[in-house]
Amino acid sequence: MAFANTYAFECEHAPERVLEPRPSFEVLPGGGLDAQARAGIEPGFLAKVKSIVAVALIAISLGAIRVACTAMTVEQLSANVELRQQIKNARVEGDALRVERSVLGDSVRIGRIAEQSYGMVMASERIAVDISERMAAAEAAISGEASATGELAGDSAGR
Repeated sequence: MAFANTYAFECEHAPERVLEPRPSFEVLPGGGLDAQARAGIEPGFLAKVKSIVAVALIAISLGAIRVACTAMTVEQLSANVELRQQIKNARVEGDALRVERSVLGDSVRIGRIAEQSYGMVMASERIAVDISERMAAAEAAISGEASATGELAGDSAGR
């Protein structure tokens, strides 16, 4: 046996081994070097990010409300300035109209215009009209007609 120390010789005369069945692939949970990398985002970190985003949204909304309030305030102030200017202009115009009314309503000026333009003269004496006699006569005539109408109505009712 020249080949007694060779591998091939050992395989031929080796006792047969019995192979036991093993599972082909097995997954162990939580194990391995990259378990942290596969874990994703931690719940604590995610809660912190959510709270930061909530605070940022609140700050942005408060800023927007503040800007809106400031804009409304500026609008109201500009409207107030415009209204004050209109009031000032109305007062100036009212003062001018008062002066013009006093000038135009002056009796001396009216008399001068009447004399120069229309040839009118102021009356030196007063004229009084007494209508009491006419009123008495008119009342007597009315009462006479009423009594005559009443007599006629009584005569026609008696017949």
